[in-house]
Amino acid sequence: MIQGLVDFALQKKVLVLAFGAALLIWGIISFRSLPVEAYPDVANNWVQIITQWPGRAGEEIEQQVTIPIEVQMNGIAHLTSLRSIVVTAQIPPANQIAAPLTIVGDFIDRPLTKSLDALMKQSLELRPDVQLARRNLTAAERGVDLANAQRARDVTATIEYQRVGNDQALGFLTQVPLFLYNNQRAGVVQAEAQRKAGEALLRQAERQAATDVAKAYAAYLAARQSMSLYSADNLIQVRRVQDITQFSFEQGNTSLFELLEVQRSSQQAFIAFNQARANYQVSLWQLEQAVGTSLF
Repeated sequence: MIQGLVDFALQKKVLVLAFGAALLIWGIISFRSLPVEAYPDVANNWVQIITQWPGRAGEEIEQQVTIPIEVQMNGIAHLTSLRSIVVTAQIPPANQIAAPLTIVGDFIDRPLTKSLDALMKQSLELRPDVQLARRNLTAAERGVDLANAQRARDVTATIEYQRVGNDQALGFLTQVPLFLYNNQRAGVVQAEAQRKAGEALLRQAERQAATDVAKAYAAYLAARQSMSLYSADNLIQVRRVQDITQFSFEQGNTSLFELLEVQRSSQQAFIAFNQARANYQVSLWQLEQAVGTSLF
């Protein structure tokens, strides 16, 4: 049988050579289209088991929970490593906790001078998350440029001169990389994917900034409208009514019940005024957080 194959190959040389050339071309095409991963994942798979037992000591948890789990896990096939950690935390009693901080500050009553569009524009320029997303996109674009530059074929040309006795020789050598195995396409595809992801993250950060500013500005307008209900003249009038009722009670013309009712109404008015001021201040803080900088 082997002799017959040899005779057939010798008699049909053109057919055998054509078949061999076709097989070689098919092999080169298949090799070039073979997918190559730029950064293959070679890390082992890890499984985390987290157990909680409140009110127990670390030694008791290790003996009754951790060690039995390790014994059962050791019987798993293809297990390469096993590690256990016991973490305990102790919280001091309530009477040992330090006193809370007291925040002292002044309320800001003056209105904003910037419009909503100006605040949105300022947030897109100054918010840290938007700046970070913009810098990540710039880095991704530079990565695309680098990946495309690595695909360029660098032609190297050299000149050689030799002299042996009376014989002299001059030679020219040119080298052109063919990129048969690694044509850098995987790096370009990965860089493009990172750039598209950076663009999506930047759009998301800008939309989030615009949404936060719009919501905070709406809360500011509501708080400002509530503040406008309490003017200085109104509060002076409330205080004057209370003083008149107090004087009338001292003269015996007003009952104690009427005096207490007026005092209660006055206190409610001042409490509502202070609450409106507090809401206004909170709205300013929220707006500053949404914009990313001070408003005044």
